[in-house]
Amino acid sequence: MESLSNVLARQPMMESGFVAACFPPLLRVIEFVGEDDLDNIGEGEIWTTVETRGRSVRLLKEKIAKLVGYDDFTMCVSAGRHGQFTPLLIDLRRSRETLNIVLLRTNSEADNQLMFPNVSEIAVKWIKANQD
Repeated sequence: MESLSNVLARQPMMESGFVAACFPPLLRVIEFVGEDDLDNIGEGEIWTTVETRGRSVRLLKEKIAKLVGYDDFTMCVSAGRHGQFTPLLIDLRRSRETLNIVLLRTNSEADNQLMFPNVSEIAVKWIKANQD
């Protein structure tokens, strides 16, 4: 008789479905605010709360867009109350801590000042440095 682990090893889709059914992603609380309201709030005040499962930034943005009624924004996190905004571009980290997000409208002054890494430039510099 074949063991269960051998059956699961041959059927990775079954295993991932089993794991997902038995261990669903944990619920996470996201608090967000638009940049216009940022100066008028303190911790725990006026932040809109949304709960989400998983780590997908794209799905989180879609969920927030439905709540606010527009989708032309960049989601940012900051280090502390007065920290520089950092665009949220990749999947959320594995954590259940509440995440505070600031929504910057596209083409706003704050959005235009965001710094995005130029991956091509980094690659070119690395290639030039390693050509010797």
